[in-house]
Amino acid sequence: MGSYLLFPSWERQQLPAQLEQTIRANLAYFQAAIAQYLEGEDRASEQVFESTIHRLRHQAALENANAEASAQRLFSEPRHIRGDIEPMMTLMLYVRSLFSAVTALAEHLKGVGGRVGGADRFVEIEQLSEAIAKVLNNLADALNQEQPLQPLPPLAEDLAMICDRIEQLHSTRLSEVTAHSTYTTPTLQAVRQQTPVATSLSRIVRAVTVMHSAVGRLR
Repeated sequence: MGSYLLFPSWERQQLPAQLEQTIRANLAYFQAAIAQYLEGEDRASEQVFESTIHRLRHQAALENANAEASAQRLFSEPRHIRGDIEPMMTLMLYVRSLFSAVTALAEHLKGVGGRVGGADRFVEIEQLSEAIAKVLNNLADALNQEQPLQPLPPLAEDLAMICDRIEQLHSTRLSEVTAHSTYTTPTLQAVRQQTPVATSLSRIVRAVTVMHSAVGRLR
């Protein structure tokens, strides 16, 4: 007890390591979820994927809870020790947003099975997912390993290309409806399958962009 009073272990010093673990856990969850899209019907085992997603979702949720608990302990520290907590709170908020968006993506892809992805996938989504993974890896490194924070890549531009593809699908479907085609067409199936993927990715890009800004302010 006396040694703690003389040399207290401040939460401000412990939190970066926890945040690194938290971001890496959410990254692993994202990569497993997007793999369902990228691999499509080529996936080896549906059960293996579901088991992996469940495990990684649980791990990410656990690390998110640990980070929030650490942040709460930070609040009890003296103001001159804890410093400006606004970037930390912003980071925590958007980690939760990232987790929520990845969960929505995973649930949608599980619901449609192997019908999304494979040969019909948007190649732009693979490019965007790789860029997102690189950003999250860099954020984790920058928080606890004193690695340089790299500039944010053009995630919004990559996302815009995907949104353009979705807009084209909707325009084609509108033409079908105008022509009194009420049947289920490949275009309608693509609209139903691809639109939620793009929506989730939009939320993920927003979360990662704000997280990058927050980490920059923390450093």
